[in-house]
Amino acid sequence: MKIKLSNKLWLACAVVGLLLLGLLLLAERHEVKAQQQIELSFKHDQNQLVGTLLLPAGQGPFPVVLLVHGDGPQTRGGDRYTQIINAYLSAGIACFTWDKPGTGDSSGDWLQQSMQHRAQETHVAMQMLAQRSDIQAQRIGLLGFSQAGWVLPQVATMNPAPAFLITVGAALEWRAQGEFFTWQRLIRAGLSAPEIDKAIQWQRAAPQPSISLSFAEYSQQFQKYLAAFPAPNGANTAPLSAKRYHFIALNIEANSSQQLAALQIPLLAIWGQDDLNVDAKANAQTFAALLNVKNNSKHQAVVVPQADHTMLNSSVFSMQLSSEWTWWMTVRYFIAADGAFAPAFLPLIVDWAKKHSA
Repeated sequence: MKIKLSNKLWLACAVVGLLLLGLLLLAERHEVKAQQQIELSFKHDQNQLVGTLLLPAGQGPFPVVLLVHGDGPQTRGGDRYTQIINAYLSAGIACFTWDKPGTGDSSGDWLQQSMQHRAQETHVAMQMLAQRSDIQAQRIGLLGFSQAGWVLPQVATMNPAPAFLITVGAALEWRAQGEFFTWQRLIRAGLSAPEIDKAIQWQRAAPQPSISLSFAEYSQQFQKYLAAFPAPNGANTAPLSAKRYHFIALNIEANSSQQLAALQIPLLAIWGQDDLNVDAKANAQTFAALLNVKNNSKHQAVVVPQADHTMLNSSVFSMQLSSEWTWWMTVRYFIAADGAFAPAFLPLIVDWAKKHSA
């Protein structure tokens, strides 16, 4: 009896040991594989921005890709960047990512930024890196996500300009993107097309954030509108915070058409075919026309199959916001690591950076 108990105990220990080893191996796939990580800071306006430069193995100087965040209070340490960073590092390309103002170790408030302000901040980061002996100053590229699609084309107009641009899930017009997001949200909530159209028409007619309208004035006008025209099913009546109102007022007219039409720097614009945040098909077509991709091989507009807004495999991770993830999605992402992305994505962005930083 003692021998049988001992055997069962050893078996249980072996199973636990194997499980722990498996977890350690999986966790290792989510670690950044940089030869060196260097914390850097730079100043833009009154903000002190803090980020990390990640260098690949080998002797520098290296080309570098700056990762430019989308919307929200994002820091340099986002786990989904790890797989992108490692893909670049394995190709001998350094990466730099920083905490947005008011997040992580950076001072300021990202909600006080216009897209022009964000572009200027990105350009300052580029100039800071260009002064370093371990970075090739003429081979600095930008990879921007979602909202950064309004930032990167503006950086391209500055001197010195980046060597190349990559946008992921970019929209051309702020207002149109907001309506598409709402349409998809209401479809997922089970509303019919006529109900959704009615809700969007109601929101179009409502008072809109504007730099010429104070938050107090907006709030008063919105309440009057709501009283006069009761909200239809699905319409968003949630009040904006004063800071979010100011942020939207600064950026509601964002439209990158002019910069894209005049763009001279190589741009790879990517969308996920199953994007629930941005109209991938419509934006890809418009970008392609503005960039004249048929007659200009310098640019590409690509819709990636089986990919969501963040380029993750849409058959598993298709959500509008990461806060909507289930625990099972989180587990599957942990297990899959770089395999969580649509298969075409990582090779596409690495090859573009190699081609235009050679």
